[in-house]
Amino acid sequence: MRTPQCPHVVPTARVRSLSLPQLDARQVCHSLLAWLIGLNIGDLITTRAVLGRGGAESNPLMRGLVDSAAHASFVKCLCLAAVVALALRTRFPGRVAWTLGAINIWYAVVVGWNLTLVARA
Repeated sequence: MRTPQCPHVVPTARVRSLSLPQLDARQVCHSLLAWLIGLNIGDLITTRAVLGRGGAESNPLMRGLVDSAAHASFVKCLCLAAVVALALRTRFPGRVAWTLGAINIWYAVVVGWNLTLVARA
């Protein structure tokens, strides 16, 4: 038995699904490393601004070094160099990308917090 076709029903066309391009994990790591470097610079600048307005360093590892911008910068550069070297040599770039993403989120929160402290002062 044939069903009657309604004149107001338009046949639907098949839609091809567009897939997102696959990203290379190493390229993602490189981008996340660039963000990490930028966020560390932002952390250093905003921390100095907070300290200049009478605030205190919350990180116990950096607390003894923040009296000197040069010392704090030197320690941050050493740590960043170690992270970059390890990330570029990894055999597991996918795992490193996830880890770098989480670290970048943390640093973004820290920089955001510092900016709110600067805005309040």
